Amino acid sequence: MKYATLHTIVLLLLLLLGSGIAGARKKKTPVEQISAEQAFMEKNFSQIPCREWAAGRTFIYLDSTLSPLLQPQYPLLPDSSLRGKLFIFCGFTDASMWGGGTMDIVFECEGTRYYYKTGKTLDDIKNTAYAPLLPMLIAQDEVELARSLLAGRTLYARPAVWVDSLGNTCDGGRYCAVTVKDVEPGNGIYPMAFVIEDDEAKTYRVYGSLTQTSRLQAATFDRLFTFDNPRARYADISDKHWRLITHGEVAAGMTKDECRLSLGRPQRVREIPTYSGLNEEWYYNTGAYLFFEDGKLVRFR
Repeated sequence: MKYATLHTIVLLLLLLLGSGIAGARKKKTPVEQISAEQAFMEKNFSQIPCREWAAGRTFIYLDSTLSPLLQPQYPLLPDSSLRGKLFIFCGFTDASMWGGGTMDIVFECEGTRYYYKTGKTLDDIKNTAYAPLLPMLIAQDEVELARSLLAGRTLYARPAVWVDSLGNTCDGGRYCAVTVKDVEPGNGIYPMAFVIEDDEAKTYRVYGSLTQTSRLQAATFDRLFTFDNPRARYADISDKHWRLITHGEVAAGMTKDECRLSLGRPQRVREIPTYSGLNEEWYYNTGAYLFFEDGKLVRFR
């Protein structure tokens, strides 16, 4: 009798344990949601391992001076400018004349060969997703693809630095509609330039990247633009205040949230308790100063 009872208890424990394991297996790891802009980048502009580069792939040089990462076959003239010149991928060669070691990537530009030291063996390159760090080059096919996908589209600008036709920098519009006129090769820091036109038909360039890299994380496409109109998320903001926000301006009567959208987060906040409520002073590194009473802006400079 005792044996039967013990046997029953063991069976019940096994059943409970089994159901717990089954339940644990049914639990799914939550899928991380990505934005439409991140999905656009991943679908069209994922980094291509250099093992998949076809001989003859063309790159555009972005800087004026030769990067120390590229070693020319012959010394260049001191005043040689490389900006805008085409570098053709030729393949790989042994970094050492003895062979069997690490490989160099070989480019050619106007009859001169340039070598990039990978520090990788040929097997490493063939069997991994290795992609070299080439901040001075942008693949021509990536620029052409970006142009074909974005030119003529309406985007909405996130806060960023814009560059006008004279090369002067300015704070760009916030959350405003812009039209992409072109996509061009960028500069030695950012590989692409998005040529945009605002609602006043003025043209600007916004520099950034369509590829997710830690080096350029703050200036990737998803940080610069959005496909959807952000105005729809702030329906309670008046048209008058929204226009001020898109121009990075403030006015008396704006709420703290509206001011934060317009100018960004303040570097310092000072709270001032009063008999009628809580006042606040906001300080920015730009010199801007905002004073709020009962959550509304009353003074600023």
